[in-house]
Amino acid sequence: ILLIVITLTMSMMISCNKDNTIPNAYIETEIRLSTGINLSRAAFTGTDTQIPYGEEVAVWVDQVQSAPSQLYGLNTLIANGNGGLSGGATMFFPSNGNNIDIYALHTNATLPHSTYPTSELTHTVNADQRTLEDYVASDLLYAKAINIAKTENAIPLTFYHQLSKLQVAIVLIEGLTTSDIQSVTIKGTKRSGNFTLNKSTAPN
Repeated sequence: ILLIVITLTMSMMISCNKDNTIPNAYIETEIRLSTGINLSRAAFTGTDTQIPYGEEVAVWVDQVQSAPSQLYGLNTLIANGNGGLSGGATMFFPSNGNNIDIYALHTNATLPHSTYPTSELTHTVNADQRTLEDYVASDLLYAKAINIAKTENAIPLTFYHQLSKLQVAIVLIEGLTTSDIQSVTIKGTKRSGNFTLNKSTAPN
């Protein structure tokens, strides 16, 4: 009986020692993200604070070190409309415990390769934005989170609108009524523009 007790005790000690020799830095921790939009006057209720359901968000993750390096290339995630992102490849914090930088973009521009784009991109807005789908498809949003330490909590990404919202008011002069206006045409609009991302600039 004594031999059995000693054996069990030694087994428990060995097991405890094995558990204690695993550094926290080497335990895989998934990178989870949440979204929000810097408060704006959007055309549709709900799109002023959150990216709508089903919209794609391009994400890049760098590892923070003396010479920052890409940890994850282009990863396309899907918004759930309530601040969550899912899909794409599962991402983890570096096994060496280094912090990370995150860059995220909502655009209809063509992203040419998996690395963070430094070349010029072209974003287009729809001529008719009276529907939610057309309005959201025209929205250009950018966010970044810098020097984030390992955490099990979702990392909040605050997106900023990169386009201006323009409202045109038709004012009736004396002697005219609404029935006198058959149609209104705004000419000279440019529906596409070129832009270049820069990791060092502020997202707004």
